[in-house]
Amino acid sequence: SSSSPWNEYSSSNSVPVLVDKQGSFYGYFTINEYRSKAIDFADTLSDIYESANGKLDEVQEKLCASLK
Repeated sequence: SSSSPWNEYSSSNSVPVLVDKQGSFYGYFTINEYRSKAIDFADTLSDIYESANGKLDEVQEKLCASLK
């Protein structure tokens, strides 16, 4: 889907966004590291997604572990 954060080619404005409690925008939550205004760790997220072979439960575990 073009609105999926796991679509490496998506440039849709429908992908999730990362914001803080005050609503400050930090970027589109996507593995498309070339997308305008993507999160600054899109390349890392893409690597995690690829290493987990698209298994989202593994992506979640690896992403959370990397943010500790």
